[in-house]
Amino acid sequence: MAKKKLLWFVISLLIAVLIIWAITSQSASFSMTELYYDIVNSNKGWFALGVLSMLGFVFFEGRALIVILRELCKRDVKLHGGVYSASDIFFSSITPSATGGQPASAFFIMRDGISGSVAMIALLINLIMYFFALMITGLISLITKWRLFREYDFLARLFIFIGFVVLIFCAVAFLLLVFKENLLHRISNRIFNFLVRIRVIHNVEKRKEKMEFLMEEYKSCAQMLLDNKTLLVKTFFYNLMQRVCQICVSAFLFLAVGGTLRESLDVWAVSCLSYVGSCTVPIPGAQGVIDYLMLEGFSHIPEIDSIANMELLIRGISFYICVGLCGIITLVGYIRKPADNKEN
Repeated sequence: MAKKKLLWFVISLLIAVLIIWAITSQSASFSMTELYYDIVNSNKGWFALGVLSMLGFVFFEGRALIVILRELCKRDVKLHGGVYSASDIFFSSITPSATGGQPASAFFIMRDGISGSVAMIALLINLIMYFFALMITGLISLITKWRLFREYDFLARLFIFIGFVVLIFCAVAFLLLVFKENLLHRISNRIFNFLVRIRVIHNVEKRKEKMEFLMEEYKSCAQMLLDNKTLLVKTFFYNLMQRVCQICVSAFLFLAVGGTLRESLDVWAVSCLSYVGSCTVPIPGAQGVIDYLMLEGFSHIPEIDSIANMELLIRGISFYICVGLCGIITLVGYIRKPADNKEN
């Protein structure tokens, strides 16, 4: 498993290098000198807000998970929300369709003494709220900036449309998994029986009992969440703040290099729709797709002199630096001594 993740990390790194090379070499508007000048002479206040927004993106996911886990555990546990969030973001960014993020986060949650079923439902609920937050911000951007969206080329509009479809499908599917535990039970049984047939699972009775116990615990947690509307509202709020922080990186950096408040709303909408459209293609970190959608969107904002410089500055902080920071936090979290929590 470690070798596979290392392979995807190398692949993701190569994709990043190729994308940056393509943007810098193929764009007539790119200038390393101008990019350096923009950064050095940027408004330090707006620039700092852009960096803080990037950190907020990491922080608010951790807060959402802590709120859910504390409610489900009903006991005093030492939780490390920053590590849960950073590991999710880091591994989501280097694996196709972000498939590595949730398992990585679950690893750290369970290492802090939380059962697997509780970790699973907490991550599912958080993922659902993540989808809803992205859909809502995306729809607001689409409605308020419909004029700008109409100027996109056909491929960009197609990406965004499919992105909305993917978000709706995933949100509904995960809602069913959380609140229709019988569906999850049937799926788990089929997977379990298949693994038994191919002789991957041994000691069948013991494993079966453990799975049934986890399903009962999962059902109890799901019912607790269903009865606690306040918790769901809090979780959605933190996910919405996480999404807003990520998109605000673009607006603040645009303002930092001399953009106006009015045009920053267009930059905000372009970034938001780019994240929606990135759900279309299962590329690690959605690299290439987001870059293309941002470049296409920025090309319709007259105030941006160099769309390549603007895109690279935004992605440099909101993605590359963010992923690097999350990688460091994940490594430190892995090295640290596990919390002394015992599951009651």
